[in-house]
Amino acid sequence: MISTLTYGQKFEKLLSENDSTLIYEIQLKNGSVFYGKILSNKEKEIIFSTDEIPSFSIEKSRIKSIEQIENLNQKRGAYWFPNPNSSRYFIGPSAFGLKKGEGYYQNIYIMINSVNYGVTDYFSIGGGFEAASLFAGQLPGFFLTPKINIPISKKLKTAAGVMLLAYRPQDEEIQGLGIGYGIVSYGSKDNNISGGIGFAWDSENLSDTPVFTISGMTRISRKISLVSENWLFTNYEEGNLFSYGVRIMGQKMSVDLGFWTNKEISEVIFLGIPYVDFTVKF
Repeated sequence: MISTLTYGQKFEKLLSENDSTLIYEIQLKNGSVFYGKILSNKEKEIIFSTDEIPSFSIEKSRIKSIEQIENLNQKRGAYWFPNPNSSRYFIGPSAFGLKKGEGYYQNIYIMINSVNYGVTDYFSIGGGFEAASLFAGQLPGFFLTPKINIPISKKLKTAAGVMLLAYRPQDEEIQGLGIGYGIVSYGSKDNNISGGIGFAWDSENLSDTPVFTISGMTRISRKISLVSENWLFTNYEEGNLFSYGVRIMGQKMSVDLGFWTNKEISEVIFLGIPYVDFTVKF
């Protein structure tokens, strides 16, 4: 969804444009929801149209909220809301970006907290911290994740960014880690595959071999997607990481349940190391 409007002056200003091509979700105070187009705006009511009902009136006093949506994506008679977390897989990014003013909060394993925000349609910035270090008597690590999105076509997107981490081991100086990356995604926000390459560095050295990522997701129902995120380290074969899991979605939030694995991990834990996060969009 691209904008949220509660009934009032802001909505009236939008209706004054009288654009009958825009698609809206209208929620009534009694819980009813309609998807379609606004045919006309009158003083006390609007004339609305859906696929099932060509024209009917809705009293403005009955409206709880109205949201303009990108497209009327209906399957098997149900409206499929946009993927609320299309800009990343589990941890790594996709080449899809946030729109200006969009943002989300993500929590991983309870201990890792981050916020990302769309500064423009093509640039977002995020940051956060991990709290696990506090239990070891150390200062928490902080990270920063700026990202630039460069769309090529409707189905082909590219992006570049940096992941920066600063931490301070006990009684030592602050250390830094980072990875600069480029990534390409093909498909839609619901069904896509991504490939990326990056180079890592620490406070003293720059890696002379790249890190690769291959990830993808596919939406199998209105509220569930399958997700896989995979990291390939060219100088450390045993360290390659693979993941698989599901994303359970609502209009403004999602929960990821998955497993991280590789050859060594699977010998100890057959399914892999459990992974869980939740994301709230704002």
